[in-house]
Amino acid sequence: MKATKDKIKLVKNYQKKNLSHKRLPIQTHNARDMRPPQSRLTRTFSKNTTLSSYSLFNGFSSPQLADKEVIYGINPVRLALKSNRRKLIKLYISKGLSTKKHVRRDEIIELTQKNSLPVSHVDSKLIDKVTGEANHQGFLLLTGFLPQFDAKDLFNAKNINHLIALDQVQDPQNLGAIIRSAGCFGFDGIITSANRSSRISATVSKSSAGILELFDIYKVTNLAQSLQKLKDNGFWILGTDVEGKDIYEFTPPKKFVLVLGNEHKGIRQNVLKQSDWVLSIPNQLKDESLNVSVAAGIVMSALTHKKSTG
Repeated sequence: MKATKDKIKLVKNYQKKNLSHKRLPIQTHNARDMRPPQSRLTRTFSKNTTLSSYSLFNGFSSPQLADKEVIYGINPVRLALKSNRRKLIKLYISKGLSTKKHVRRDEIIELTQKNSLPVSHVDSKLIDKVTGEANHQGFLLLTGFLPQFDAKDLFNAKNINHLIALDQVQDPQNLGAIIRSAGCFGFDGIITSANRSSRISATVSKSSAGILELFDIYKVTNLAQSLQKLKDNGFWILGTDVEGKDIYEFTPPKKFVLVLGNEHKGIRQNVLKQSDWVLSIPNQLKDESLNVSVAAGIVMSALTHKKSTG
């Protein structure tokens, strides 16, 4: 793949015009985005709360629960059991579940038998206490942590062509929605900043409809440096900003990293400078922009439905 003079001119002109000014976010500040990163939906899984404080897990000692977490909901539990990437401990099912046939619910039961996983049928209120306001759909899985990878794993990964890099996306529901879209559009993994980013949690798994359980997450300490190294390894970097090139007029390269920014500040300047192209979504509302997870889905769809070059 050969860089064109037009492409180089586009990036230089964009950076000259925009990088000296405050970045404009590609997202709106809607009600969800204005919440602090640790919302009520994630409070029960914060670092300050231990699983041993819930009566549901009375059969386990504190040391046994120290390196465990829970996920909930039909799809997250089903895909965790199916992918078997976590250490599976025990499944809790609400006693009040309907006995009516349900394909995915029945699949969970089959998978527990296949994995010889202990199952307890418990009062739904016990599950409610753990999940807070979240809709657990009658299923809660006690499990080990999902494997996560670092920069070294990223640079040594094989057979990957399309990646998402998230520059300090903080809302767990936004992160989950982006992962869900990435899975639907065939992306190969997610890169996240180690600092000031949403951590991987039950809320993220639930918001991703369980797709998180199938996905590789790479956590890096310096996103700008990691993008530069990926460029050295043959990837092209696609930044996003409201004043970038129209996404629908752009033909993507074969190997690329799509970079998406923070809910309020967008992509940091030192990260944006790594972009080979800066892309935007046409918007009829000139004074408004899109939520990061909505924008992510639109851009992913546009990129993967065009024939790549190079």
